[in-house]
Amino acid sequence: MKKRLYTLLLLALGVVPGALSQSMIISGGGDHAIALCSKGQIFAWGRNTGNRLCLQGADASKDIVSTPSLVNTGNLTFSMVSAGSGGHSVALSCNNVVYCWGANDYGQCGRPGAAKSIIEGGEPVPVYHGEAPGYNLDGTPGGDYLGNVKYITATSGASLAILNDGTGRCVVWGGNEESIPGKFLSKQTDTPVFIRDAKTNQPIENIIHVTGGDNNILFIVGDSPDAKVGTVYSMGNWNGRGGGGGAAEYTAAPVEIGDGTGEASSGTYLTNVRTSGLSDAGGFAVDGITGYVYAWGNNGWWGSCGLQLQYPASSILYAEKVTAGEYKDVSGELFLTDAVQVIGGNGSGTAVTNEGYVLYWGSNEAVDGKNAAGGVIPNTSYAKNNTKTAHTTQSVGPVFANYCAGEHGNAKETRVDDAVAIARGDLFGFLVNKDGDFYVWGTTQLPDKSGDAGTLGTGKTSEVSTCFKKIEIVCTPQDLCPEAYMVGPRYKCPGVTDTLYAGFTPLNDREDVYFYRWSKDGVVLNSVKSTDVEELRTLLTERKADKYNTPLLPVSEAGHYRVDIYYVGLNVPCDNCPDTYAE
Repeated sequence: MKKRLYTLLLLALGVVPGALSQSMIISGGGDHAIALCSKGQIFAWGRNTGNRLCLQGADASKDIVSTPSLVNTGNLTFSMVSAGSGGHSVALSCNNVVYCWGANDYGQCGRPGAAKSIIEGGEPVPVYHGEAPGYNLDGTPGGDYLGNVKYITATSGASLAILNDGTGRCVVWGGNEESIPGKFLSKQTDTPVFIRDAKTNQPIENIIHVTGGDNNILFIVGDSPDAKVGTVYSMGNWNGRGGGGGAAEYTAAPVEIGDGTGEASSGTYLTNVRTSGLSDAGGFAVDGITGYVYAWGNNGWWGSCGLQLQYPASSILYAEKVTAGEYKDVSGELFLTDAVQVIGGNGSGTAVTNEGYVLYWGSNEAVDGKNAAGGVIPNTSYAKNNTKTAHTTQSVGPVFANYCAGEHGNAKETRVDDAVAIARGDLFGFLVNKDGDFYVWGTTQLPDKSGDAGTLGTGKTSEVSTCFKKIEIVCTPQDLCPEAYMVGPRYKCPGVTDTLYAGFTPLNDREDVYFYRWSKDGVVLNSVKSTDVEELRTLLTERKADKYNTPLLPVSEAGHYRVDIYYVGLNVPCDNCPDTYAE
C-alpha cells in the first residue's frame, strides 16, 4: 500500500483575487469614475453637474469632465473608493471612517434624501453611524460617524460597509433606484442599518465580501470574518434562488445552484466562493477552489449570463456555470474556469483568469455610439460592421479582450494576457495590468441614453473604444496590497514535489517591497525571522538572499504550511497594508 503525503496544495488562482471587484483603487458607476493614488488622493471624471464630483479649480464649474481631475478631499487621505451607478461616490479614510459625496436622491450618502439632491459643500462628508457603533473622525470610538470599517461598496441608490469589529457584520444605507426594475430594500433608510438573515432576522455575521449592483447586492458569508471563501447571499433583483427579487426588511438569503436547466434548484447553496460581481440583470460568483464562474439572471438580455444558447429558458433563476467560449482553446473545458475575478456591466459580464486573460460576454449594443442599452465587446473583430457577430456574444460565449493597436507596445490589436484586475462601470470598464497601468474600454454614453459624459477618461466627451486603451492619471499609482490565498488539502505520494503558491504576485519590478514568510508545522522556514515592517525595510539584502522569500514554495514533506505576506514599501495610501496570511 502506498503511503500518502499530506500537503496543502494551492491552486494557481492568479493575483489579488477579488480585490478590485467594485472597490479599492479604481471604480466606475453609470456616469462617472474615480481612482485612488498612492498617497490617498482621489481623482474623478465624468458627469459633474453641480460639482457632484467635488472637483477643484476650473473643473469644479464644468458639467462634464473628460480627464481625471483631483477631488477636493479637505486634506483627508483615503484607502478605498467605490463609484455608485446612481451618481454618488463612497470612500474609506485612513482613519477607517466612511465618507460620501455626489447624488443623495435616496439617502445613499447618509443624509436625508430629497429628489435630485446633491451633497453640497464641495468635499466629501462623513456618514453617520446609524445602527453601527459610532466613531470620531480620527477613528477613535464614541463619535457620531460610521468607523472601524474594512470594506465599502456602492449600488445605484445605496451604499454598504463591512465592519472591522471582529463580527463581519455589514450595514446598508440609501434606497432603490426608481428608474431600475425591482427593489432590494423595502424602504429607504438615510442612516446605516444591519443586513439581516432572512430566516432569523438577526444581523448576518462573517461577511467577507460585498458587491453592489443595480437594486441588487451580493454578500459572501464565511465561517469567520477572515475566511477565504464562503456562501453567496443575495438581496434584491435577480436573487439566484428562484425569483426576480423583491424587497424585504434589509434581509438576505443564500443563492442556490441550478440543476442544469436554469429553471430549477439542485437543492444546494453556492459555496466555496472567493469573489462575486453583479450586472444590471444578474449575478456572478467565482468558485475559490476550481475557478469556475457561476451566473444567474436575465440571459435573454444579450447573453449577459454567458450561457450561450443551450439553456431552454432565457431567465436563469438559479446559479449555473458560465460556458468557456473562446477560453476552451486554452483550458480544454466546456465551462469557464481558472477565473480569479468577475464583474458585471449593463447586459454583460467580464472575468480575469489566472494567466491574465480577460474574457467578456454579453451585449455589444453600445458599440455604434447610438444605443446605450448594453455594453461594448473589448475586441474590435466583434464590431457591428464585422460579419463575425453583431450585437452579442450569445452564440459564442465569452470572448478574449484585446489591447488597442499601439497601446501596449504592439503594432496591432493584441490579446490581453497580463491583467491583474478589472473594475466595472455600467457601459465601460477598467483594467490594471502587471505594469500597474490603467486601461479603459467601452463607451462614454449614459445608460439613460441622455448623452455622453466623458466617462472613459481619455479627454473625449463622446467616444467608443472596442479595445483597451491607456488612460493617464497625474499621480503615482499605488502598489497592490497583498492578499494571501491558498486552498487544500491535497494528498500526494511520498517523493512527489508540489509547489505551493501564496496567492499573490506583485506588479512588475515591485517584488522587493513584499516579504513572504513560510512556516511548516509552526516552525518558520525563512532565514529572516523578523515580522516588524520597519525592520524588514532595512533588511533588503537579507530578504533577497532568503530562499524562502518567494510566492512559490516547492514542498515534498507532509505537514501544515502557512504563508504570511508583509508589505514593506511606502507606496500605498495610508502608508501601510494589512498583514495577510493563508494556510
